[in-house]
Amino acid sequence: MTYAILSDIHGNLEALQQVEAALNELPGGIDGCLNLGDLVGYNADPAACLARGLHLATCCIRGNHDKIVAGIASDRDLNPAAQAAARRHRQMLSAADRDRLRALRKGPVQAAPGIVLCHGSPDFEDLYLADDYDARVSFEVLRTQFPDARVCFYGHTHFPVVLQQQRPVRPERAMKTPVRSLVLESGASLVFEEGCRYLINPGSVGQPRDGNPAAAFGLFDADENRYTQCRVAYPVAEAQRKVRALGLPEALAERLATGR
Repeated sequence: MTYAILSDIHGNLEALQQVEAALNELPGGIDGCLNLGDLVGYNADPAACLARGLHLATCCIRGNHDKIVAGIASDRDLNPAAQAAARRHRQMLSAADRDRLRALRKGPVQAAPGIVLCHGSPDFEDLYLADDYDARVSFEVLRTQFPDARVCFYGHTHFPVVLQQQRPVRPERAMKTPVRSLVLESGASLVFEEGCRYLINPGSVGQPRDGNPAAAFGLFDADENRYTQCRVAYPVAEAQRKVRALGLPEALAERLATGR
């Protein structure tokens, strides 16, 4: 089974279309698509990305922007530009679309044997998993709640990264077991090592923040336990034009060109 791993589409239809095109060109195709949330927010096409994202997804969980636009969480923790986009998206989506957002599952969930999905972290769906301590806590949550899981895919930070941890010999050593961090170039693959668990962020389809404006996504071969990091260019200028045409904050358009 080969899965596409998508996260943080954020209403960027141009980026999503190029990711879809890349998936359609794969010689063996894919067997499923796992979506880590935040289909909406920031960019110009929330309805189209919601519809297309749900159509593609074998399993889709919610992100923090999905909750906010759906009206089930407050936008008070968002920065002003993100607030403006979330409020505009709430106006743009139909009642049925908002119902679809409300119906998305809360992570973590087991999407397939050995595979767990979350948006922020296995411990807290809105956490930015960005330091060693939080990674160790996340691995401990996986160990206790999903003992058979080999990998948890997560999003939210918009930074593609692979976190690896050996299974602790004794449970009491879990929080002291080192975590290795790997950044894969586009097209690079990693085969899982025996006795290790993984937390993998595929990066963002619609708003990369690692300095590379190309849309990011992942491929996971569950039979070979092989993860491949992927990037694909998309017409950034068109996505920017549409953001500006909606009257959204200029910063949201500018950052697409820099991947920041």
